[in-house]
Amino acid sequence: MSIRPNILDVGKIVMEMKKQSIQIQPNSIDLTVAHVEKFIGKGTIDFDNKYREQAKTVEVPLTDIRVAGEEWRYNERAIWDLEQGVYRIISYETVDMPENCVGLIIPRSSTFNCGVFTSVGFVDSGFCGKIRSLLYVMNPYGFRLYYRARLVQLIMFPAIGKKEVYKGIYQEKTKTMIDLNDNYD
Repeated sequence: MSIRPNILDVGKIVMEMKKQSIQIQPNSIDLTVAHVEKFIGKGTIDFDNKYREQAKTVEVPLTDIRVAGEEWRYNERAIWDLEQGVYRIISYETVDMPENCVGLIIPRSSTFNCGVFTSVGFVDSGFCGKIRSLLYVMNPYGFRLYYRARLVQLIMFPAIGKKEVYKGIYQEKTKTMIDLNDNYD
């Protein structure tokens, strides 16, 4: 029973969208790419986060493919040409998940036709921040990714049960609840 994003005031949940009329889908919200990072070290995960360490990464620089005379800025002419491998992607948009909702991050099906896929992720109630995901470039010829390309989708669901919220290391701020009456199937 997912929440229909076109009924909600999506701009308060997914901030900094480039164009809502394109990004808001019938049952999801497309998120775009702001940063691509390549792994250069290993990470560590344990039971209680006592030894947790994020894997070291370096940002993959954008390539400028603008037409002669065109002003430079991060725009539709900025790309990443990625080789086979695994990358961390960071969304342009900030997601401010309401305390009475949870979210699921899934790949856009267009990625499969390019020989790439993204990891599936979960967004806890009360989380606020950029969405991080993995991008797997399986195509032996690589993958061209444009800055602000729509790469993953956010699907929202009502949170059921005890109202605890995310308080992890990626938290930017907290959110209030939204009215879910008649906003889900």
